[in-house]
Amino acid sequence: GPSLRRVRRAGALALLGAALLAGFRRFRSADGRAAGALAFVGRGLAGSGRRCQTARGAYEPILRRDPYDNEDLQGFVDKASRMWKRTRNLPEDDLARQKKAAYLARLGLANKAQQQDGPPWHLGHIAAGDVFEGYFTHPDVNGNEMTDLRLEVRTPAEGEVLSKKGMFEADVAIRQDFPIAHERLSEARNKDMARYIFHKFNMKWRDFDDEYPKAEDLERLSLEGLQLFFKQVVQAEDFPPRDMFDQACADPAKGMSLEEFLAFTVGEDPQYLENTFGKIFTGRRIVMSDEDFTIEGDFSPDCPGAIFGFVTYNNRRKGTFELNLRAK
Repeated sequence: GPSLRRVRRAGALALLGAALLAGFRRFRSADGRAAGALAFVGRGLAGSGRRCQTARGAYEPILRRDPYDNEDLQGFVDKASRMWKRTRNLPEDDLARQKKAAYLARLGLANKAQQQDGPPWHLGHIAAGDVFEGYFTHPDVNGNEMTDLRLEVRTPAEGEVLSKKGMFEADVAIRQDFPIAHERLSEARNKDMARYIFHKFNMKWRDFDDEYPKAEDLERLSLEGLQLFFKQVVQAEDFPPRDMFDQACADPAKGMSLEEFLAFTVGEDPQYLENTFGKIFTGRRIVMSDEDFTIEGDFSPDCPGAIFGFVTYNNRRKGTFELNLRAK
């Protein structure tokens, strides 16, 4: 009966949770960041707490990136972040904060550690009216010298880039990952994390030879995608089995709905997504482009207001950039 299926699923998740907790202290995410390093207060830049418009409603598809390109880009972001901090006389790695957070976590107060950090600076960005200023380099522009760059955001999906030294103005289309709500264990955060998982483990999204999926293509999670999620976060093979998946879904042929996934995970263990999400989250991405020029980067989690990444011009991905949010 239903109660027996619930007990069976709860027992399976408990075993997965035990495996997770046993290895959690040793965990570092695929991009080399520690599990708790994504929340950083951007003092003076957190703004009004506006949420990115693409984060609500249809949840626009998250940006995909070739794994090798992602490794290169995040290596650059790490170096650029360290330089950003160094030029501002800030510690390159906040060991004191990390030690305090680890201590609170050992006391069972991980939520308090996150609250002390505060929300990431970019939760309300990028949004209409934002202005970012910085520089870029590219071999085909000014002999690879540092060149000024300014981004004026009209809407979360469009803006204008300008450069006096580069002598150009261009309208750009903007695509950005939706932000993840900050409040630990909140319904909004659980939904954001679940939706990110639905995108990243959608088999069409993962197929770089396939056309980019639309939002409506990402409303369900297949058994194959769900099993891949559990394999990545707790090294579980072939979990859940087909019969368990079918029992958890109203329409298994269509796949698991967001509500069914939340019931399957946080419905059994409220902290399950909090304890596993860091293993599959690879940062919040952004792309700005026109016909000739593409700026692709990551919102820096620990450099308030900063976005770092690569520049492609004339089909040559040879440049880098740094943009900083101008205070209003």
